[in-house]
Amino acid sequence: MAWDETGKPGVYPSGSYCTTCGRGAIGIASQMGADQGDAPNKVRWSDGSSVAYGPTDAINDRGLTVKDAEWTARIKISGVDDVILVWSYQGRANLEHLLNNLRFVTGAP
Repeated sequence: MAWDETGKPGVYPSGSYCTTCGRGAIGIASQMGADQGDAPNKVRWSDGSSVAYGPTDAINDRGLTVKDAEWTARIKISGVDDVILVWSYQGRANLEHLLNNLRFVTGAP
């Protein structure tokens, strides 16, 4: 699931990085069987769940690399096989804000 934010960095439908199109500016997705990778920032919570996050490069529509354009986090929830991917093209502070505001909720009976 991704959210658009006009005027902010994001990706064109082709997947190329853009500075102001705002498409897919932030998002969350599940990755079956993925691991957390080797991101430089790591946090472990008391229930055994953890997150690893850091910057990643992107390719713009001219084929040029844009350094640290996207910040991504891979969340491993204790007892769940999938990894939850959270991303932001709005920088580290925005991604950390998203991570700090995630909450576990109990499902419907």
